[in-house]
Amino acid sequence: MGCKRLNALIGHEIPGINREEQLELARKNLGFAADQARKFGIEVLVEAVNTFENGPYLLSTTRQAVDLIDSVGRDNLKLQYDVYHMQRMEGNIVYTIQHYLSYIAHVQIADSPNRGEPGTGEINYRYVLSVLKESGYKGYIGLEYNPSARITETSLVWLPRSLRGGEVDLADIRDLKLERRI
Repeated sequence: MGCKRLNALIGHEIPGINREEQLELARKNLGFAADQARKFGIEVLVEAVNTFENGPYLLSTTRQAVDLIDSVGRDNLKLQYDVYHMQRMEGNIVYTIQHYLSYIAHVQIADSPNRGEPGTGEINYRYVLSVLKESGYKGYIGLEYNPSARITETSLVWLPRSLRGGEVDLADIRDLKLERRI
């Protein structure tokens, strides 16, 4: 299918089983997955998610995800950084992006606290996206939000029409006005 990145969700922490044992199993599985994926030029991504909506997820901070990636030791094992989840769990988005940029292979965005499109919550996406650009991020940015409008296309008003439906260079969005215009 041509997919060059796969998200390997780690799953929930299981009560009654030692956390370190669970992480060790995750390390073994990620190592196996990364080794298999390497044969096809694919990166395996690890994502930390918030525990407010996802229950007792085993990885809920960027540091936990990066520590796991480091402990597996595969060059094709990277971080999928979800701005929404990490705003909910740890805040300090810009510092975190800058600090862990070398690990980040994919970014996902939604606004917090209601997981709407950029401009519907508390995250200053104009600033966050400009920091990604200035930091040299070259990967994709996935839109993983719940549209506030009944029609998804209507929720894209924050993104200029000329930038919808394909690859977009971060340089093209530096002057975005991320105000809600619905």
